[in-house]
Amino acid sequence: MYTGIMGSWTPVPCQCCLTSTIRSLAVIQLRHAVKPEAKRWLISRLEGRKKDGGARLLVHPGEDDDGSMILLSATPYSLLRGTEVLGLAKLDDSGSMRAFSYDNRASFPNSENTDEFLTLAERQFLVKHEADSIRVRDEEHVPGYPKLRLYPGQPIENHRVESAFQNHLTIKVLAFRFFNCFALLFYITFYMQDLLLLKKRLASLLIVSQVSNQFIECILPYLLQRLKLRRKDGKQGVSEDQPLVDVVFTEGELPAYEGLFDDYMELFVQFGYASLFSCVYPLTAALLVLNNLTEIRTDALKICKLHQKPFPCPASNIGVWQVAFETLGYFAVITNCFLISISPEVKELCRDVGVTPALSLLYAVGVEHILIALKLVVAFAIPDEPSWVKLKLMQMDFCSWEALKRMETKQALAAAEG
Repeated sequence: MYTGIMGSWTPVPCQCCLTSTIRSLAVIQLRHAVKPEAKRWLISRLEGRKKDGGARLLVHPGEDDDGSMILLSATPYSLLRGTEVLGLAKLDDSGSMRAFSYDNRASFPNSENTDEFLTLAERQFLVKHEADSIRVRDEEHVPGYPKLRLYPGQPIENHRVESAFQNHLTIKVLAFRFFNCFALLFYITFYMQDLLLLKKRLASLLIVSQVSNQFIECILPYLLQRLKLRRKDGKQGVSEDQPLVDVVFTEGELPAYEGLFDDYMELFVQFGYASLFSCVYPLTAALLVLNNLTEIRTDALKICKLHQKPFPCPASNIGVWQVAFETLGYFAVITNCFLISISPEVKELCRDVGVTPALSLLYAVGVEHILIALKLVVAFAIPDEPSWVKLKLMQMDFCSWEALKRMETKQALAAAEG
């Protein structure tokens, strides 16, 4: 994200009108004091051709040339070409999902109407991808700002890949949250061996913490926002039929959506409560289901009303979170086997058959090893991708290679004719 004198100009999703016939898909909000020559230069780069390092987008300067707003959209041709470049899969005439090809667009229903062929989220993602692809040509600095140095061939936004950073951050925070949320429960389980205290503690965590988290996460920000809007309306007399510019600025003043990190972390903690200790307090699963049912609506309120609309972020998997949840599953086997071994019913049964506590613990360890081995066997025996999914992916790869071959052939013929 560029944070120099021009301010932050990462596009924000938008649903307002670029013109009377074209809907704007994203908004770039510059700093209010940005110099006009810098804004004109940025617009020229956004409108520029791809071979010149531009984004080939439809651009509108907002309310005026001196304003801090830039509206972005794209032609149907640019959207379809971007769909092909990014390898987005769409339904073809046969009802199968395969990578879109512009040359074979006739075999994809509704491809001539991008509003129906591509979802709003897909179109916004394509516009953002094009805006992020802008490269510096021969400029040495941002027009009007000699101190803002530019480097030829580099992105104007100065983007860096953050996947490694996010993975390391996730692992560190996971370790901290795991200790913070479950250390006391493990102490009660393995050291105190007090199942009644464990049940009470778990019930308090599930009820009190979940209610307080939802109140702090969603309800309180919503009430504060309504109070702020009420004060603003009372002072300025803003009507419901606000001009386009006011609507965009109002949406831009909302805090940016912080992503799915906190949501994943919340699910991780819930999964830990359910898998590690639910045998002591069976009502755990029911309380978590109830919490998640309400969480659906509170998350929708948070994303739609309390934050700027986030861009979609395509991903092939959930990354390091998959390893975290699988690791928690192995801990769950150990914890549940131990909890069963110290339960009053099992202890009484062991006394009746003459099994000592040490031998009972040894049996629990043996059962735990067997269950972990069985878990590994099942994990390797059941493929992550069914055979029909693998076949579809192979078909998509084949179509992509064929499209690439045709493109290279056309380029070779054009070079020979030239």
